[in-house]
Amino acid sequence: MYQSLLVPVDGSQHSRKALQVAARLIDGAQGRLHVINVREIGGDLLGRAAGTRMTLDDEGHAEGERLIDGCLNVIETGDAQVNRIVKAGAAADTIRDEAEAQGVDAIVIGSRGAGNLSRLVLGSVAYSVLHGAAGGVILVR
Repeated sequence: MYQSLLVPVDGSQHSRKALQVAARLIDGAQGRLHVINVREIGGDLLGRAAGTRMTLDDEGHAEGERLIDGCLNVIETGDAQVNRIVKAGAAADTIRDEAEAQGVDAIVIGSRGAGNLSRLVLGSVAYSVLHGAAGGVILVR
C-alpha cells in the first residue's frame, strides 16, 4: 500500500482508469490521494518555451475542480484523504513539479498507448512524466 499518490486527470477514460488503480493502491486508512488537473491556458507554444507564467482565472479553476469531482464520483477512496489540485502550466512539467512538492510515493498516470511515431510527432504527457520524474511512476493503460 502507498501512503501518498499523485494522479493527473483530464477527464479521459485513461485518466479515470489511472485514478481507479490509484484508489486501489492507496492505503485506505491513512493514505493521501492528490488528484491534479492541469489547465494549459494562456500564451502560445513560443510563450511557454520562453517561460511566460500562465495564470488561472476563477472560471478555469472551477472547471478543473468540477472535472476532478466528476472523476472522483465514480470511484471508492475508502477513508483516504483526497487533495484536489488545479494548476495552470505545461502538463508534464506541472505534474512532475507537483509530485516533488507534495513528496508523493509515486505518480499514477494514464496512457493512450501511442506508438513511437505518434509520441515523436504529438508528444506525450505520460511519456514525459515517465522519463522525467524524480520519483516513481505507475503507467496505466
